[in-house]
Amino acid sequence: MTRCKQLRALALRDAERAGVIPDLPAECRPSKAVRRKTRRPNAVPTLVDHRKIVDGTPLRLRLWNKPEIKALEAWLVEEPLRGEATWVNDRSKCLLWAGDNRAYSPTRLVLHMYELAGWEQAPVAVQGPARWTVDGGGLTLSDMALALLDEQSEQE
Repeated sequence: MTRCKQLRALALRDAERAGVIPDLPAECRPSKAVRRKTRRPNAVPTLVDHRKIVDGTPLRLRLWNKPEIKALEAWLVEEPLRGEATWVNDRSKCLLWAGDNRAYSPTRLVLHMYELAGWEQAPVAVQGPARWTVDGGGLTLSDMALALLDEQSEQE
């Protein structure tokens, strides 16, 4: 807050002096050491591009937290195929859902499942690749993509 007030005062003072570029104190200048952290590539395109998962590989939904479990568990038990999908090497719609035999992105499918289950307090955003595991195992799509990216950075 103090820095903002100081910067404002300097800007107003120097604005009155036409054509003069203000001289900012060091604490108001951006640090040269600040670097933007590069964003990790999305999980699905990473897995598809490297053909990490074979077409037709079974996937299972893994519920993440208590509200999600409470909202979906009974709905999934009612029809067990709802928690299953098959992998398709497609960058945008990689899951063929057993519930309706249509293709979805992992995130869109989870949100669709929330709607179908009637979860009124469902979140509006979700990390879909973190919800789907290969053949019910411990590794999620997110885990697999992260491991692949880590492996690549070690090789560089």
